[in-house]
Amino acid sequence: MRSILTDFVTARFGGAMTQADARQLAYSIFCTLDFMPDDLRTVEWTRFRISEEFATLATQGMIKEIAPIHETLEYWNQITDDFLAGREEPSEELGSRLFCK
Repeated sequence: MRSILTDFVTARFGGAMTQADARQLAYSIFCTLDFMPDDLRTVEWTRFRISEEFATLATQGMIKEIAPIHETLEYWNQITDDFLAGREEPSEELGSRLFCK
């Protein structure tokens, strides 16, 4: 299965992103779609959908330095919880890179 984010990740991150960028991007999609191309804005981005897409990206090798846990929906769902609980902070640096392209 191919993620619908594959082309976006290739264009914005040069083919593969770091684990930190992947976590930030997953949470960014949860919060806003302003930086996404029009075709990806029409997708219904539920927590489940975000988790599914990022697990698929990990399986595809689009995320660097992965472990088997990164290919699970539970891992990516937990990422959103980590941000919402303040255990992880949104990156202004990633936000500026996403909005500048």
